[in-house]
Amino acid sequence: MTAKRETRGPETPAYGHTWLTVPAETPVLVNATRAVLKTPLFSPRARQSNPYWALDYSLSDMGRFRAVRASAAWQPHPAGQALLYPPRTPYWEDMRRVRPPIRNAWILFRGGAGLGLDRLVPVAAGFARFDDPDGCLGRLIEEAAEAGQREGDGGYWKALGCLCVALELLRRSVPIAAGSYLVSVPAAPAAPALATAAAAYLQAHMGERLSLAALAAHLRVSVSTLSHRYRAEA
Repeated sequence: MTAKRETRGPETPAYGHTWLTVPAETPVLVNATRAVLKTPLFSPRARQSNPYWALDYSLSDMGRFRAVRASAAWQPHPAGQALLYPPRTPYWEDMRRVRPPIRNAWILFRGGAGLGLDRLVPVAAGFARFDDPDGCLGRLIEEAAEAGQREGDGGYWKALGCLCVALELLRRSVPIAAGSYLVSVPAAPAAPALATAAAAYLQAHMGERLSLAALAAHLRVSVSTLSHRYRAEA
C-alpha cells in the first residue's frame, strides 16, 4: 500500500507518513511500579536480576549499587537518575546510608534490543546510566504505575504509551561518557504570533477571494479577537 495525498478542505493539505519498515521486535510492557521504602535495604547476598529489560529510577537518593559481579565497585545512585539493565543482569543495592523514606520507580519491558537499547549499554558494565535533570523519565514511570493501579489490565495501553515515550527519550539522550547519558527534552516550538500566522495564510491564498470571517475561523479566534490582536501585534 502506498501513501496518497489528500485534502480535508481547500486550505488544509493532508500530511503524515507511511512506515514501510518497522522494528522486528516492538516494546511490550510487563510491569510498572512506584515504591516508598521506609526501611533501607541491604544484604550482601541480595542479588537481583530480571528476565526483562529494567529501567530503575531513583525518585530520591537510592544510595549505592553495583552490577554484573559482586566484586564490582559500588557506585552512587542519586535522585533523578535512571539505570537501564538488560535482561538477566545481576545487580545489588545498598541503601544503608540513605535516610528513609526512599522513593523508587521502575518499569520492566521486553523489546529493548529491537529498539537498539543494547547498543547503549557497555557489556563490561552491564548497565547504562541516564541523568534526568527535568524528571521526565520519573514522571512517565509514575504515570504508567498509576494507570495500572487505577485501571488494572484496562490501563495497559495508557501505561504502554508512557513506556514508548520513555524509550524514545532514552534513544535520543546525549552521551556524556561511556555508558552515561543526559536525557534531553526538546523544547516545544513557540506558537507563532497571530499576526504572523495571519500573514502566512494570506500569502498562501493571495489569489483567492477571502473574508475576515474565514481568516478568523482558520486561526480559531473570533472576528473581534482577530481584529484587536492583529492591530496590537502589527
